[in-house]
Amino acid sequence: SGTIGFRMNTTKAAVDETITVNGATIVVRIAAPDPAGTNTFGFFVQDLSLKVGDFVSLEGNVAFTQSGGRTVFGGEGLELFMGQGPARLANGGRNPDAVGVVLTDATVGLIKEGNTYALYARGTLQLLGVDGLEVLGVVEIRFNNTGKAFKGTDGTGLGIEIPGTDRTVKVLFADASRVAEFSGDVTFKVADVLELAGRVAFQPAPDRSVKVSITGGSVKIKVNGDEAFRISGDLTFSLGGLDGF
Repeated sequence: SGTIGFRMNTTKAAVDETITVNGATIVVRIAAPDPAGTNTFGFFVQDLSLKVGDFVSLEGNVAFTQSGGRTVFGGEGLELFMGQGPARLANGGRNPDAVGVVLTDATVGLIKEGNTYALYARGTLQLLGVDGLEVLGVVEIRFNNTGKAFKGTDGTGLGIEIPGTDRTVKVLFADASRVAEFSGDVTFKVADVLELAGRVAFQPAPDRSVKVSITGGSVKIKVNGDEAFRISGDLTFSLGGLDGF
């Protein structure tokens, strides 16, 4: 459930106007269509929960738009979850039994082709269900199982409007290969004792636990605040499941 609205633009150009209705000021702001010269029709929905290709779940306020023959979503301040969940309960509160990773305050661009998706998202990483383990990092999600490339008219990606703003988010897939990436430079900390940092990639397992792979990582052990031991290399562990944290 949620709040639903409708937007339409047949001017084939960007619109940025302010109108007054019964004393109330309303801003009408719709980005230029991509491809250029097409009409834009669509719905926007608040408090949406959407499973994207059995890879991540998307929650928050997004925009559904028909533009250039495509169904596209764009939004900010969203959440994407991977793991044993759901991340939130029916009342909107955090699920205390959830275990996994959440991309918070995310900017998201999503293209829907039938039952397949092309997704780009960027936000701040957060762990669920792992007490005592702090995480720091801004990560990206790239997912494409449509079998199509998305490069936009200028080769930098398909621009998707973020409703109510003058901003767009670019979804770029240079070729039609399947992509499923949830990765970034991340640091894990346990109090002021253990620090683990490196290039981190997350992948869902069949039991909905999350496989964590770290390449070029470093592990630091501190004693009384001073570094006592360090080792570098690659590391794999799981969040949730029988063998995970």
